[in-house]
Amino acid sequence: MVVSGDRVHIPIGEPMLSTSERPTNRPDGGPAGRQSGFEIIWLDDASLPIDGHDLHRSTVAGCRIGLTDITSDNLGRTTIMTSRNPHDRRTVLKAICAGLCGPATVGLAGCLGDDDDPEATPTPTLDPIPTPTPEEEVEEVVTVTAEHQRANGGHYIFDLDREEIPAGWTTFTLDNLSGTTHHGLILKLPDAVVDGLDDFPGATLEERYVNAFYEPLQNAWNHWTAGEIPLWELFGMLTEEDSPYRQPDIVHLIEYIGGPGLVSSGEQSRTTVNLDPGRYMIECYVLDGDHQFHVAHGMLKGFEVTETESEMAEPEPTLEVTLSNENGLTVGFDSGEVQSGHHIFGVTIENNMIHEHGFFGHDVHLIRYEDGTDAEQVDAWMDVVDSDVYDDEFSGTYADRGAHVSTSENPGPATWLGGVHENLQGMDENFIVNEPYTAYFEADLEPGTHALISEIPDPLTKGFFIEFEVS
Repeated sequence: MVVSGDRVHIPIGEPMLSTSERPTNRPDGGPAGRQSGFEIIWLDDASLPIDGHDLHRSTVAGCRIGLTDITSDNLGRTTIMTSRNPHDRRTVLKAICAGLCGPATVGLAGCLGDDDDPEATPTPTLDPIPTPTPEEEVEEVVTVTAEHQRANGGHYIFDLDREEIPAGWTTFTLDNLSGTTHHGLILKLPDAVVDGLDDFPGATLEERYVNAFYEPLQNAWNHWTAGEIPLWELFGMLTEEDSPYRQPDIVHLIEYIGGPGLVSSGEQSRTTVNLDPGRYMIECYVLDGDHQFHVAHGMLKGFEVTETESEMAEPEPTLEVTLSNENGLTVGFDSGEVQSGHHIFGVTIENNMIHEHGFFGHDVHLIRYEDGTDAEQVDAWMDVVDSDVYDDEFSGTYADRGAHVSTSENPGPATWLGGVHENLQGMDENFIVNEPYTAYFEADLEPGTHALISEIPDPLTKGFFIEFEVS
């Protein structure tokens, strides 16, 4: 182990056991998730039992865990960055020594130095970390933390560890520390949108965005979910000149770019997308128990993509997923041949369209079946409109069966492990996108049943739902 300033390096092959001092609950009071607290640091590719959890090194690559940042590079090295608070730093260092040297050595000079001196500098016991060469791969990672601030009016929030990233490939790690399901739709805001938002109240871009777009949508949505109006009237409220809920015309300039798919409470996802320079917003529009959008509670965050080019290479997938208007959702592997462990899903959306509910195109989300998971329940949860009443007049009513609703008491019908949202850039007047789109997401697969599904009306019968077994 090497300790240098606030950084700790463990050479490959030397796992670390977790500290008994880790928190037992998430910050929002919910049950501890798989990535809660000071949990895991190891270097090989095998899953290790840590405090009862089977976790994989790559699960925590690039994520923020409590007060500790964990990253890994292409050489298999893992780095932990603790906070500068001496107590927090000592807690993590003690855990590392307990794992590498055994509990009896914690605090001894050969491992941590003088245990009575919180500022004592630990003594390195192995060779220094080699300086990366220019040939080594570079990874751009943005950590998005999802939390529920019950003490602050029940607000849902996104926290980004950086608000400027270079153009090109970037991985968004969505760490769900709340008690409900979330996702992260990325939207590009052209200059005309950013400038137009200056006409709306709010101290921040995020506040002006909500006031301009989501306040009128939420008001119209409330009438629809209450069963007072059909779907076509909901859209009329948002577009008609004399409507009190009319959205500004600049809403049509916003571009859907992709982003992290659905992630259950206590889980973490990694989605890699290619972004051009510009101003962006990441938001979650999952519904709460009162049919309020999470973004209306404040679950959105702006960030800037600079002109600087990312040095991150395009990921190499282990599993291929393809979506299209003609063939639905297809995969390049057979059920049962997928081995457990870490996988990179390469997602190609050959073309896209706005589906009959009028809201979104097809995307892909990964679920792991638990006891009681039912495919038809998952299918119904994805469709906010009663499919039986779809017609050319958009007379559909809200599917009052908890569709797209996630609460701490009822987070959803399955465990969501991430995915890729749709990219609707270049959509024509017929709401068709003909340009292909490629993105990636990562997941640690356990033995058992999994499924890939799109967030569209009735994906099960439309061919946008595939189950597969992991061995």
